[in-house]
Amino acid sequence: MTETVSAQQGSQPTVGRLRIGIVAAATIDGVSKAKLLLRPDSGDTTVVLTKGEPLDVPGYGSLTLDGVQEPDAVHPIVTLTLAG
Repeated sequence: MTETVSAQQGSQPTVGRLRIGIVAAATIDGVSKAKLLLRPDSGDTTVVLTKGEPLDVPGYGSLTLDGVQEPDAVHPIVTLTLAG
């Protein structure tokens, strides 16, 4: 199963069964990155994802940052896909 979600910085969307806190996000020099707080049952983990690079989240699947949109400087929107 694959699920995609878009959410603003500061929110905590749930993708599949995985809750994710969006701590910070930006595109600098053409490279989009997001600092995320992954909240699986095993405990919280902070990660930084770069657009297009998947991260294996054991028991949940592969999490990928699809992009960061910045309609304004205060509330970037992050798009994430969880496949697994």
